[in-house]
Amino acid sequence: MRIFFLLATLAFGLTHAAATAAKPVTYICNLEVGRRMNWVPKQLVVLIEPGAKTALVNDPIIQYFLKKPMTAKVTADNGQRLGLGWSYMVTDGKGRDKSEMIYSAIIRKSDMHVSMRAVPAGYDNTFSAGGSCKKQ
Repeated sequence: MRIFFLLATLAFGLTHAAATAAKPVTYICNLEVGRRMNWVPKQLVVLIEPGAKTALVNDPIIQYFLKKPMTAKVTADNGQRLGLGWSYMVTDGKGRDKSEMIYSAIIRKSDMHVSMRAVPAGYDNTFSAGGSCKKQ
């Protein structure tokens, strides 16, 4: 059910984006997240049009804080890998303390391995996990 919701919100975002000739590609990634890596989502969905400089990304953490998919910058898109970066503001449970979370993800196209990293701006903490993706 969660995957359907994430895909539906990405599809909605795509239908409201400018139309291009290239067919979009969807990556559905499942990450093996350790107990202390709670800022890395267990699932990431990426929607990208070949050659685009941006992509739509969505995951349960984005849904919690932003309520909709967001735009990520494409940092690499070649035969070997797809690299993405994005950030957004998060708050504590009481909505008082704000911090920017900086995310990056790399999908290795040869074996569809994904590695993801989350870093809170201004802190030494780094959260990371790996997993696998399927191309739709």
